[in-house]
Amino acid sequence: MKKTLATIACLLSLTGSAACKARGASLSPEEYLPLVALSLQSGETAAYIVRNEKVGSQDYQGCVLAETIAGGFGASSEALGSRMQGEIVFPELKVDLTACEEFKPRDYVLTEESAEVVSALTDASLSIAGVYAARLRASDCAKGVAAESAIRYMLGLSEYVLAFMRDPQPVFEYEARSVDFQQCWS
Repeated sequence: MKKTLATIACLLSLTGSAACKARGASLSPEEYLPLVALSLQSGETAAYIVRNEKVGSQDYQGCVLAETIAGGFGASSEALGSRMQGEIVFPELKVDLTACEEFKPRDYVLTEESAEVVSALTDASLSIAGVYAARLRASDCAKGVAAESAIRYMLGLSEYVLAFMRDPQPVFEYEARSVDFQQCWS
């Protein structure tokens, strides 16, 4: 797990360094949305690295958790990248887990470590994204709400995947979520 956390920290430091480059003055609000997306993409990359590590060690639970979290990060960053043409929908997520199923133990039981793995895969990326989402919301409500919705999508997925792990199936499904911009126009 230490190796995994070190990998995640390294990837996230790259996100932070992209935001901290000397640019004369501070970042303008237009630059925050790409930084939120970059934080989500870093989370996706880190989760895929962990997934590959878990496949190599035939860790069924770790493989499923990392595969689903990676899918969620990818879907959320892609939805943000699609730009707002009146509506953003974080898509329904279907993740094929057959690569993990190959080494599922017959007597599989959810372990205490699962919440720790999910936390390790999501906390840092979502924390960085949250900082930029809050700054963005202060200057552009719609973009800020979109960024915050990406974070909520991932938080919801994190809780859902832990419930899914009590009785895992070969395919993980998570329903689509629409962004409600109504609060920006009220």
